Amino acid sequence: GEDVVRLRWGTGTSLRDVPGTRQQAVQSSGCHAFWYCSKECQRKHWKAHKVDCGRAKELQEMTPKKLLTEIENREREFNVVTDIVRAHRATSSCKTIWVTRGGEMLREDLDDARELPGIKDQLESYGSKPEKHQQDTINTLFSAAEGVSRAKSQAYFEEVKSLKEHLEGLARKDEEEGTSTVIKCGG
Repeated sequence: GEDVVRLRWGTGTSLRDVPGTRQQAVQSSGCHAFWYCSKECQRKHWKAHKVDCGRAKELQEMTPKKLLTEIENREREFNVVTDIVRAHRATSSCKTIWVTRGGEMLREDLDDARELPGIKDQLESYGSKPEKHQQDTINTLFSAAEGVSRAKSQAYFEEVKSLKEHLEGLARKDEEEGTSTVIKCGG
């Protein structure tokens, strides 16, 4: 039968299941984790992909200490960026700056934000005169998406607290015993 390959399709921004064989697709030569419908699509996605491409092998074999540091850095970065945006909003006349999750998670958060009670009605009221309410639509949608993103990020950081405690124990044991536990992450 035909393989179904997860491909970056067209603009290089959305994933689609595309029937076909691997011979018809172009694979990322760095991480081998992404398949593209064409060289052009791969080239368009490179700017976003290059950040993680070289890290695939590193992320597949992490020590407890490295993984704990990775999780803690993400949480710290999230809080620093949130504080920067809050300070900007407090001191600037330009309020159109938001903190959201990126990539496919941003798309998910925008979809969830559109369905929030009150937001859905507000967006529908703007839809009657889109050219007049374009900036209001953007402000409403992205402000709501920021709230959704923040709630999901905080839930994630809360959810991984027990994992962090477990990783701390493994890292402490590795240090005490002179061992190096390897944790397979994905792949």
